[in-house]
Order: sequence, then structure tokens, then C-alpha cells
Amino acid sequence: MARRISTGVVGRNVLGALTTENNVIASVVTDQDILLQPSGQGDVVSDADLLLFNQQELRLGDTQLPTNNYVAMKAPSTVGTNYTLTFPDTAGTTGYVLTTNGSGTLTWENVAVQVGDDIAGDTSSNYYPLMTSSTSGGITEVKIVSSKLIYDPDIGQLSTTKFVETSSITLKENVSPIENALESLSKLVGVTYDRKDGSAKMEAGLIAEEVDKVLPNVVAKDEDGNPYGINYTKFSAYLIEAVKTLSEEIKELKRDKYS
Repeated sequence: MARRISTGVVGRNVLGALTTENNVIASVVTDQDILLQPSGQGDVVSDADLLLFNQQELRLGDTQLPTNNYVAMKAPSTVGTNYTLTFPDTAGTTGYVLTTNGSGTLTWENVAVQVGDDIAGDTSSNYYPLMTSSTSGGITEVKIVSSKLIYDPDIGQLSTTKFVETSSITLKENVSPIENALESLSKLVGVTYDRKDGSAKMEAGLIAEEVDKVLPNVVAKDEDGNPYGINYTKFSAYLIEAVKTLSEEIKELKRDKYS
């Protein structure tokens, strides 16, 4: 004898508000949800693949029942070939995103730009200083000028076709002429030296600590006030004034000679 359940009868094609035909279970009432509701903490378990046809969505509902809002996932309108996305076995780290290896295996990856301290780089490689149109937030566009601006980390050399420093009067205040330029330059000692890191031999230049005693305004210092570099381009102002002084002295010598 058949056993009655709700309004249907087991063994027939009606079960409550559901109908069955072949392997299809459908609701009798149009637009009615079908709810699978295990008792307590039970799960709805399938031991086979679950296929959604016609771009139907997999919806993840909020805490309300019936669900008021949901997050949905669905397939594109046309899938060129079957593929499987395999998720990683951990929840990942804050700020990481899922990336694919091209074969469907997903992993968590840090999307931040990675920084490496390339003190002595590959001598066969050049690096191109990065320029971007973004002024805040994330970088939206990156450009390089490979024939005009090149950095070689192996020797610490930056090469460019032109170097321009801003120098308009509109950017300056407290302007004063340089005095005793020739005397100041005469106190400096030009030297040649080898770099301890091996990047240069017989390099010509000045010693920052010594220049600091004479022209501290052209010396770069660290946060503790220790000299570590020299702004060589600023010497041009002193050289110009020194040449002018020498020119006047030569004129004076000529006047004395022919007077």
C-alpha cells in the first residue's frame, strides 16, 4: 500500500507541491521556490557534479530567510571550452588575490609591487626609471623611455640625453651674489680614487667631508648631519664667479704691463 505524504502519494508522480517525471523534479505552483531543508545542522550533500543550465546563477544569500539579498555567480553566455577552477586549500592572507596558473589552478598572490635592492645588478641588463600618469592611488599606466633614460645598477650610473634643474626666479627668494668664489674653489682638492665596491677605478672627484668645510651648501648630508654626497652641478655658479674674478685680474695685469 502506498504511504501518503502531504497532498501526494509515494509511488505516484505527485509529492506534496512537487511533481516528478523521469529524473525531473518540478514545483506544481508557478514561480514557487523548492527548498531543501535538512533538520538542525545537516547539509544538502551531492556526490556528483551540480550543473546549472542557461546561465542560471549560483546565489549565495544573506542571513534573512527567505533571502532578501544575495551574491550571484554565473557562466558567460558562451564558453569556448570546458575548464575547471581549483581553489587553494587555505583562506589566503589579507591583501592577497586569487590568480591562475593558466590551467585553472588558483593560488593566493600578493598584488603589491615587489621591491628588490639590486645594489649590483646583472651587468648585461639596463633598468629604465619608471614614469606613470598616476599622481595618487594605484598605478594605472606605466611608461619607460628606453633610449633616453637608463639606469645601470651594476655601477650606479644614470644616463640621460639632457638633465634640467628648475632655476626660475619665480621659484627663488633671498637671492644673493656669490662672493670670494675663486678663494673658496682654491681651497678644494681634486682627487682620483677607486670605489670600495669595485664599481669604478680611478674616478675623479672631491671628498664630501672636505668640501663641507668650505662649501657646505653643495654637500648632501644624512639625517645625522654626516656628509655623504656632493651636488656637482651647483659648482657651476662658483666656477662662473671665479672665472669673472680671474678675468678681472688678467685685465688688471695687462693694464699694469702696458701702462
